[in-house]
Amino acid sequence: MEIETSAAPKMARTYYTYNGYKIYEVGFPVGEDAAFFAIIEGERHYFKTVTQAKLYLDRHHSPS
Repeated sequence: MEIETSAAPKMARTYYTYNGYKIYEVGFPVGEDAAFFAIIEGERHYFKTVTQAKLYLDRHHSPS
């Protein structure tokens, strides 16, 4: 898993790369204190931890 920071000064966000997705840190509280989000199939999915996001992405891509 890589950790990167975008170069845009006003919109700087740290994100983690996992299975081809970027898991972004939320810059402000969302919902029930979500701290991270990933864009999956064009929609934002919010998570409290990076681990929750990774587990969701693993289940999302596992063969049924």
